[in-house]
Amino acid sequence: MLITVNAANVASWRAVETAGLTFLTEGDMPPDNPIDDPLHRIHRIDRPAVRLTEPQTSGSERCRLAPEGSG
Repeated sequence: MLITVNAANVASWRAVETAGLTFLTEGDMPPDNPIDDPLHRIHRIDRPAVRLTEPQTSGSERCRLAPEGSG
């Protein structure tokens, strides 16, 4: 995920970095507010790859889900 923050907004980009995002680069981008400086900082967060597996059940859940009289 990428996040851009106006470079003049020091509190915002420090909060983004505190949240764990990594600074990549700076560059000019059209600002949301025309009176703002176009210089923005670009940050990235890397999330670990998710490995999808079947849900695990504990022994007690298996017993509870088993039909009556099966064990």
